[in-house]
Amino acid sequence: MDKHFYTLIVKTLFGVLGVAAPLLFPSLFAVAVVVVSALFVPSIALFAGMLTDALYYLPGHYFFPYATLIGLAISIMATFVQSFRKARIIG
Repeated sequence: MDKHFYTLIVKTLFGVLGVAAPLLFPSLFAVAVVVVSALFVPSIALFAGMLTDALYYLPGHYFFPYATLIGLAISIMATFVQSFRKARIIG
């Protein structure tokens, strides 16, 4: 097997784990899993934030999408880190 095959497997596993994290893990551990998975697939953080806001929405209460905004911030930071990694500036 070549390097690209293993990279695809790692991205897929972290993607699935990042999406499942808000469903399976406590909040702080879910954030840590999403941050690590966002280093491989940056859009996972935004999706996990939107999923978290949708899961924990309470009708009748003031709704501000905190998890979506945090996911957007993590996604933007992970995009910069990933571009630096591809340019071999870090790691």
